[in-house]
Amino acid sequence: MWNRILQRFQNCSTLLQSMQVDFRATVAMFLSLEDFMDQMRDRFEEVGRAAKNIMLDVAQAYSAEGTRIRQPKHRADDSSTLHVILTGSEKFWVESFLTIINQVHTSLQQRRVAYQQLSDNFAFLWTIADNNATQLRIDVEHIISRYPKDLDANCIDEFLHFLDFLSYLNVERSAQAIMRYMRQNDLVELTFPNVAVALRIFLTLPVMVCEAEHSFLKMALIKNHLRSTLMQDKPNALAILSIESDVTRALNFESIIDTFTTRKKKMLSIYN
Repeated sequence: MWNRILQRFQNCSTLLQSMQVDFRATVAMFLSLEDFMDQMRDRFEEVGRAAKNIMLDVAQAYSAEGTRIRQPKHRADDSSTLHVILTGSEKFWVESFLTIINQVHTSLQQRRVAYQQLSDNFAFLWTIADNNATQLRIDVEHIISRYPKDLDANCIDEFLHFLDFLSYLNVERSAQAIMRYMRQNDLVELTFPNVAVALRIFLTLPVMVCEAEHSFLKMALIKNHLRSTLMQDKPNALAILSIESDVTRALNFESIIDTFTTRKKKMLSIYN
């Protein structure tokens, strides 16, 4: 059972750690995992047969089947309700199998609800160019209520103006492309400051916290007892180089070395 569950979770986790994934895909992934766990709840016999086939050298009977069934003592004030006596298989199904399935399902629901709230807040930004004015007004009012300290209360007209502006703009309609265009054109960002703030919040919200966990791991590897005297700036720089290893490997170190030596030569000439 665990092999099948962990394999599904591993494949989903790989997708969720991707930089291209968005909140809508995250919510859909959690919903699919919840459905998968619901299906596993009805596969107890199938899982039991598979486990017995794998562990042939382990006893094929449940431990509870070899013990004597204890009859509870009845007292005068006890109700007439009959006590349920479970077999070894039924006891394992109720006390272990269903407990695991229910716990995993509850944890998935808690995480899915959190991501669903974020998706509801920012879903309109993902396809902002395809929104109509009426729905955009409702979505902007909602996000203003969620982030009153970051967005102006009267920025609805700004978003409506930006929607009209996009209709005349020849750029890709994704949120990343729009934010990239606004960063490259300072005039546009100054004209639509609240749109820029909302896009920044949306595009910088992490889908998963794995990157933060990796950052702490890299820092622990870099700042060890051999480098205990390093100031904070150097470990931070080394951690960034280690985390962004794909970018670091693509750097041309020869040009960096040439730049470094040129600057050193200038400093030597000044002091000499």
